[in-house]
Amino acid sequence: MTVESAAFISGLVPAYPPGSDSISEGDDHLRLLKSVLQGTFPNANAAVNGIHTSTSAPSSTSAGLLWYDTTSSNEVLKIRNSADSGWITLSTSPATDFKLLGATNVGWVLPTTDGSANQYLKTDASGNLDWASPAGSELPSQTGNSGKFLTTNGSAVSWSATTPPAASSSFRVHRNGTAQSTTGGGTVDQIQWTNADWDEGSEFTLYTSDPATQSRFTAATAGKYVFNGNVSEVSGSGADDDLYMYKNGALVREVHDFAQYAASYGSVMRTLQINTIMDLSATDYVELKYRTEHNNVDLSGAATSTYFEGYRIV
Repeated sequence: MTVESAAFISGLVPAYPPGSDSISEGDDHLRLLKSVLQGTFPNANAAVNGIHTSTSAPSSTSAGLLWYDTTSSNEVLKIRNSADSGWITLSTSPATDFKLLGATNVGWVLPTTDGSANQYLKTDASGNLDWASPAGSELPSQTGNSGKFLTTNGSAVSWSATTPPAASSSFRVHRNGTAQSTTGGGTVDQIQWTNADWDEGSEFTLYTSDPATQSRFTAATAGKYVFNGNVSEVSGSGADDDLYMYKNGALVREVHDFAQYAASYGSVMRTLQINTIMDLSATDYVELKYRTEHNNVDLSGAATSTYFEGYRIV
């Protein structure tokens, strides 16, 4: 008996069976062929395409068919597309290494060597790809740069440890229609601001009960600030009324209104205005204070006549 033992096609012996074998052994050979085919193609539950090697396309095609086009000018491997309507072409020419091509053999030649770390593929617009390094505008590494922010000089981006510009800083406060009585007799009183039209940087502490820590603007970030204060009196004032602007408890600007008048004119009610630009560091605070030599002077509570406002300019 000359039925060989084989698991795959390579194990079959082309000379078997010889003509001298008994015809009764034919069924053994048929079973062996079935077993070998199933072992060689274990997942073949549909038509299996082979590789067509020729200078011309195969006359019969199906999706997934491989054609090795041996035409000297091509030397490409082609795969039939899923619609069986055209070829997907891969270049195999050593001169061009590896090339992705479209239906009309227009594509991109990949470089023959690996690039350096962080490089990318760049086209020369003629179908050739090569490795290139990013330009200076690339984003720098984040490693070791916690808490920093990105800045640019117009051509390159880098990390900076400098504190970025703060949010908008602007406020306007008043007394919401309630007059404020002052001590008089030359005593300096803090003006107590109880309401805000706005406070964009949340930097103004309105007065509720503590003049030592309230009714003041406290800068959240260093910069140049513009301040303007306006105070109107609604009761008789003295010969000398003053409006002061303080920084960190120290006087930095003052306005005096001094008048001499005959008794027949009665009392005088003044409007005092003060404004300045200050260079503030973060946590510096600014407040307005008032002084009169007269007794029983009240400051208007109208938001249009007694107010304090300011904003950062740089």
